Amino acid sequence: MKEYDTIIIGSGLGWLSAWALLSKKWQRILVLEKHYIAWGYATNFKRKDYEFDVALHQIWAWSYWFKNILKKAWVYDKLEFIKHKYLYESIYPDFTIKVENWNWRKFRDDLITLFPEEKSWIKKWFFILRYTWMQIKLWDFTNKYKIFFPFVMIFAPILIPFLAFGWQIKIQDLLKYCTKNKKLQKAFMELLGYYWDDYNLSASTYLIPSYWFYFDWWYWVKWWWQAVSNAFIEVIKQNSWEVLINYEVEEIIIENDLAIWVKTKKWEFYAKNIICNASPFILYEKLLANWSWSKNELEKLNKFEIWMSLSSAYIWINTLVENLNKNFEKSYIVNFNKDESKENLFWFTITTYEDNSWIPIWKSVITVVFFDKYETRENLSKEEYKAKKLEKIEELTYKLENIFPEIRKHIEVFELGTPKTMERYTSNKYWAIYGFSQKASKLWNYGNETSIKNLFLSSAWCFWWGFEWVIRAWNEVVKNIKK
Repeated sequence: MKEYDTIIIGSGLGWLSAWALLSKKWQRILVLEKHYIAWGYATNFKRKDYEFDVALHQIWAWSYWFKNILKKAWVYDKLEFIKHKYLYESIYPDFTIKVENWNWRKFRDDLITLFPEEKSWIKKWFFILRYTWMQIKLWDFTNKYKIFFPFVMIFAPILIPFLAFGWQIKIQDLLKYCTKNKKLQKAFMELLGYYWDDYNLSASTYLIPSYWFYFDWWYWVKWWWQAVSNAFIEVIKQNSWEVLINYEVEEIIIENDLAIWVKTKKWEFYAKNIICNASPFILYEKLLANWSWSKNELEKLNKFEIWMSLSSAYIWINTLVENLNKNFEKSYIVNFNKDESKENLFWFTITTYEDNSWIPIWKSVITVVFFDKYETRENLSKEEYKAKKLEKIEELTYKLENIFPEIRKHIEVFELGTPKTMERYTSNKYWAIYGFSQKASKLWNYGNETSIKNLFLSSAWCFWWGFEWVIRAWNEVVKNIKK
């Protein structure tokens, strides 16, 4: 039986960032991944001779804490960041909004032009976003200089109201305070698609990332997120970490209230600490199925609502999108809702213009994302599931034809990934990309610690908001890891 200081179950950017922190403690680390490649959603995949990026993530690479983590991992200088002009474009039946990168003032002025009678409320909305930023800065300062923590907490209602209490306020209630104009509310809520089309969302859940979205520079990584993962892997190999693929963990063995070792079909491994980079459902339903307290933990988990799922369509076309619709020559991400119904709401990205380093300059890649439910495919037979996918592909093609006439005859590859697809590759239950619900009335995350003191969790189920925040959450895990 091989021995390690820490074993990490499941790959992805979470464990990659863990390396940046654990390596400073001179840890002997083992990563066990059930898939044939490591790095989770931060990867590219191929179909025939065509390559796609799984994720749709911009990053604020100049943000101090995220940049600092990448530098700690010695990967920052291995990456090239592309600054794109537009954040997104939103198309509604009677108006269109195009938002430039790090130009919130122009966005504000464009809204005032569209809704001149709402000028004061528009200014108040952007004040709320900036006020949220001030609270985040104060909170980060307090975490750095703990001596100020009691003072900040005493005056929390004044100093950090959104951080302290905004979690229980519905974003729809905040919107009603700002304006009664439904169209303007939609314009304020352009980022809602990142978190499900639900106005019961916690106000803080929406406001905190919204500040960064509008008030910071956003970038795309050249060669996509595969480049980030590859950079981590390169450094890991240079420092003699072990990463074993096709090693699915079957069980974690508990003795004397400690996680002692993990079992795979091929081998058993001992560790002083174990980190499960997967959902708590996988941990308690499978890996700790024989542990006496797993039933209690599952009962606790089942009380909470599981959050959103998405499907993604990856499309390679043999022409430039500007040849099909000149309006989209430089758009990055587009929210399209022609008739304002949830069924027809979807987002698409035109990735070629931001990075054509691996795409021929005369071709384009379009990625379409839309809300989906795992349950609609859960109990289908293989034939029924395949038929339903073909039906959805035809439906999406028809919708895209309304935006890009004649796109059908230019499609070379059309690949659809459903929640069931993602669950198969990652074991993420229902492919709930943010884990538990972020509604104000039901907001809850599981946290990193378990009742077993040397067993930790880290994934979107423990923290929210995508790659950057999952990476940041590893700081909390590593603080508790001992040599």
